[in-house]
Amino acid sequence: MARFNLKKIGSGIKSSRAADGIKPKTSTLEAEERAFRATDQDLMDEQGLFRSASDNVKEKESVEEAATTKAPSACPYHFVPLKMGGNGGTHKPSSGAASLIDEIGGLPSLVQMTSAFYEKAFRDVTLDKFLRSHDDPHADRFARWIHQKLTNSTVWDEDRAARSMEPVEVARGHTAVVHDRSSAHSAAWYSPKRPDNEVGRHFKLDE
Repeated sequence: MARFNLKKIGSGIKSSRAADGIKPKTSTLEAEERAFRATDQDLMDEQGLFRSASDNVKEKESVEEAATTKAPSACPYHFVPLKMGGNGGTHKPSSGAASLIDEIGGLPSLVQMTSAFYEKAFRDVTLDKFLRSHDDPHADRFARWIHQKLTNSTVWDEDRAARSMEPVEVARGHTAVVHDRSSAHSAAWYSPKRPDNEVGRHFKLDE
C-alpha cells in the first residue's frame, strides 16, 4: 500500500504557488485596517505599544514556566458597577465609585486626566470647533463634574455658583451666559468656530 507524506505534499504546493507568483489571499478588512492605521500616527503608536506589551507577556510567561514555583499575583483592577437611576435616569453616586476616586488620587488626579484630554481636544479639528475659547477652565470644570457625579461631593456646584454671569459672544452676533452644562452645550452648538451651515446644529455621531 502506498503511503503519502502530506506534509511534503503541502510544502510542494506552497513552493509551486510561490514559483508561479501566486500570493496568499488577504481579506479586504485586513487591508483596510492596515491602510487606515497608516493614516494615523496615534494608531501606529498604539500598535507599537501593543506589540511591546505582547512581547513582555510572552517573556513573562517564559520566565514563569521556567520557575519551579509561582507566587500568586493580585489583580490591580477591580470592578465598580455603575448605579443608574432607572427609567433612563442618570448615574447615581455609590460608595464603590467614591472609593475608586479616592484610590486614584481624588480631584487632582481627575484634573490631570481632563487636562490631558483637553490638550488633545484643542488640537483636534473636529472637537476644537465646539470650544469657543481655550482660556475657559474646561479641564477643571470637567474634573469637578466627574468627581461630583461619582462621589456625591458638591465641588461642581460650588464652582458653578461662583461663575461669572457675564455674557460671551457666540456665532451670528448672539451672546450667551455660560453657567452650567446645558448653557455650555448651547454655546458649543453656536460656537463662532463652526462653519455657518453648522451653527446651531446639535452634536452628531461623527463629531
